Amino acid sequence: MKQLLTVLCTLFFFTAQAQVWDKTLDDTLNIVHVAPTQDNGCILAGFAFTSLKNLTLIKVDASGKKEWKKNFTDVPVIETNFYAIKTKTIQDSDGNYWFSTVATNTAQTILMKLDKSGNRLLFRTLPIGNSDIHSIDAQIVLFGMTNPTFGTLLRLKNNGDTIEVKQVPSLQFRRSPEYVSLPLPLKNGLFVFNYSDSLPSHQSSRIKFDGSLQSRIGYPQTVFVSSYPMTNIIKTADGGYLIPDSSNTYKVDSIGRLLWRKNIGLGTPLQNSRYLKQLIAARNTGGDFLGILQTAGTQQINIRKYFTDGTLQSSNVLTYTGTFANLFLSKTIKGGYILAGQRTENNKVRLMKLDDNGDLYLNYIKGNIFSDRDINCRLSGSDIPIQRVMVVAKQTGLPDVLALTDTLGKYNLNVDVGTYALSIVNPNQYMEPCTPSVSKTITAVNKVDSADFALKSSISCAIMQVDVSTPRLRRCFNNNYTVSYCNKGTATATGAYVNVTLDSLLEFVSADKTVTSKTGRTYRFNLGDVPLNDCKTFDIVARVRCGDSTRLNQTLCVEAKIFPDTCGADNSLWSGANLTVSGSCILDTVVFQVRNTGRANAPATQATVIENLGARTVNIPALAPNSTFSQRFASNNNTWRMMVNQVANHPRSTQPTTFVEGCRRNSTTSFVTGFAAGFANDDAHSSIDLDCQPIIGAYDPNDKTGYPLGTGTTKAIGQNQDIEYIIRFQNTGTDTAFTVVIRDTLDIVNLDIKSIEWGTSSHKYVPEIYRENILKFTFDNILLVDSFKNEPASNGFVKFRIKQQKDVAFGTKIQNNAGIYFDFNDPVITNKTLHTVSKSVVSAIFDRDMSTYETIKVYPNPFTETAVFELENTPISISTFELYDVLGKRIIEQPFSGKIFQFQRENLTTGVYLFKIMNDNKILGVGKLMIQ
Repeated sequence: MKQLLTVLCTLFFFTAQAQVWDKTLDDTLNIVHVAPTQDNGCILAGFAFTSLKNLTLIKVDASGKKEWKKNFTDVPVIETNFYAIKTKTIQDSDGNYWFSTVATNTAQTILMKLDKSGNRLLFRTLPIGNSDIHSIDAQIVLFGMTNPTFGTLLRLKNNGDTIEVKQVPSLQFRRSPEYVSLPLPLKNGLFVFNYSDSLPSHQSSRIKFDGSLQSRIGYPQTVFVSSYPMTNIIKTADGGYLIPDSSNTYKVDSIGRLLWRKNIGLGTPLQNSRYLKQLIAARNTGGDFLGILQTAGTQQINIRKYFTDGTLQSSNVLTYTGTFANLFLSKTIKGGYILAGQRTENNKVRLMKLDDNGDLYLNYIKGNIFSDRDINCRLSGSDIPIQRVMVVAKQTGLPDVLALTDTLGKYNLNVDVGTYALSIVNPNQYMEPCTPSVSKTITAVNKVDSADFALKSSISCAIMQVDVSTPRLRRCFNNNYTVSYCNKGTATATGAYVNVTLDSLLEFVSADKTVTSKTGRTYRFNLGDVPLNDCKTFDIVARVRCGDSTRLNQTLCVEAKIFPDTCGADNSLWSGANLTVSGSCILDTVVFQVRNTGRANAPATQATVIENLGARTVNIPALAPNSTFSQRFASNNNTWRMMVNQVANHPRSTQPTTFVEGCRRNSTTSFVTGFAAGFANDDAHSSIDLDCQPIIGAYDPNDKTGYPLGTGTTKAIGQNQDIEYIIRFQNTGTDTAFTVVIRDTLDIVNLDIKSIEWGTSSHKYVPEIYRENILKFTFDNILLVDSFKNEPASNGFVKFRIKQQKDVAFGTKIQNNAGIYFDFNDPVITNKTLHTVSKSVVSAIFDRDMSTYETIKVYPNPFTETAVFELENTPISISTFELYDVLGKRIIEQPFSGKIFQFQRENLTTGVYLFKIMNDNKILGVGKLMIQ
């Protein structure tokens, strides 16, 4: 029963989180503060539009319904720019409310305690001026001033009894209202920002509850240039703070060090009024934040989302009925935002509940997407719903709105008013809608509309997709691989099966699906007949070998191939030749074999051979069917890769590739790792997937990785190279997690969200897309045990593949992270992945077979101090000697003339290097140079 209740509560939470609404209360109130409440509602503080300006509090629930309203005629609210910002309401750990404001005598603070129904339990006037109030560890903490010189820290119990009063003489103030404070993450003090008499600039301080100064940071006058009070500090999920003023926003870290200042002015035309204080709110992931900008007298609000570094992420216009003024933005406890203010025509209180992305749309376009089996272009009983089809709603001048169909083929677009052109991303090349595009107009009257897309097929066949992955690889442990497969074609797949090939360093332990046959390291699993749009998974347990055969950071691969792997006729321009490449290790020699397994002759081509990051080209002769070409290299204990140019117009393979890592004469010899996963695999076709991951030791249990990893410190990848992201999570709490949600905001400037392929996962999930760039993965009823009870079962992952936007500029950095939510807990923010789009993923490129270069003698090699390079033919002009390390980074470039060049070791460390000698932009020779 307890589990059932927890699941129901969790489902309610994620449902309520997405709920949005727009409500007008039958109350006129000049709002001076908005505070979130534990039930995901809020409490409003303000005064009536009279000269008395007595306090009014209004409590609304999570749906915007007013629960109670209380007037306190004995509590005046001082309406000035400086003092109104000191009016606050908070909720303590018992659910009661505490209200504080500056008294008429500004050296005093009025403090009230109310029960959950708004009944007053306590009223005091405290001898502390201009105070801020906080609830910390079942204590009420006020920080203010007892005189113009000293700050005062007052702590109360939840019953109002005083715990202690501490003066903080280290803090001095120029003007009394010019500071704000927030609790420190360790909850042992306060973070205070103020403008000081003792310093010619702003400063931040961390003070302990005993009144002592923990740290202080002063800022140059040129940093904080506003002469107005800093009206609020917003704590972000990455541990830093946002400090907004009238024309800029500042980011400081957890101890107050300035990270950046950006010209982000978010406010009304009266930008220096008290209303500026709540126009920024931190988002639920990382250091991202939300801001609103409104032009006076209009019916639009600009919702702006910012990355953690203050750069603009997206800007959406929220259109609403009636003008809306004096806005306050407050993040609610359990997700989403409250936007509060007054209708200008009657001063009635208006409240909007925005979702986690800052959107408020009460309008919908719904519909069904299905395979039209009876070919009548409308939904009928024989039609088959198609899941995970992307629907695109385009509106002139605004970002696209996206949605996915669910398992029943239904979609739901949450949209603003306006005219939209609806289309879909075709699920495969053989299906297209009867009507490619549909126009829909949403108005204040026509709030809900619908549009179905019937998919007709040009051919009847199965398109099988397969994906395989594991959360992480650990030596001497059992590792769980999940294989997922789908039929994304137009007809049932008959007699389908999957071949899974394990790395030679992986030992098969078990599978939850029967192994039909085994050939070498390849295990066959029969799938039977797979209906159209059917998706399933099965698991394989494999153990990474122990001993000298494996090393940390060594890369192991698992390959999955699904059959049938063809649909329709192959490209008529394809000759039928098929090049494959394999690599092996014989003692300390790397042997690559290129084989034509096709039915036609393969013309001569080229291959790129990469030693760590140093590359050269190898000429491959023409190959008849079933013939082979071999190439040998001394391993030097390095990582070797061969990438072969495939024959033209091949339907399934783009660039055959293989790598050899750990090739050495005996098992005790060390070898180079860390290069294998930096390059892409030849698994772009849906019928094959290759998962190559390094063996890890200690690890971050919640992280994100993008494959290929990229090369060098910039993580270089090629232009138009797909990226396959895997997000891993682990329940490191103390109890079972019932729901896990992952939110991932994509860089759609450089990534094509319409190209997403939903990959395998450790547990069943529901994918969604919000607005134009936010992915959501929901693992309902996952029942993920905590790591203390069962460490292997506490892990999970999800994977997806995405294309770059076409021809992204060289040098562009593609970065990404995600937020992971375990039940009701704050999100866990993953690391930020990095890829840099580069002309070449290797640094040292030797563009021909080494045997075709000029003969160069190097002696001695290996050498200790001096190596002599002798060229057979003396160039007329000056030549250039270039030296590269094993990572492919050029470390020396030195000109010389003549037939002989003497190279001095100087400060170079012992090891293997690559050299290249150039003359007149031509390569004279390449080779290895060993220093001992």
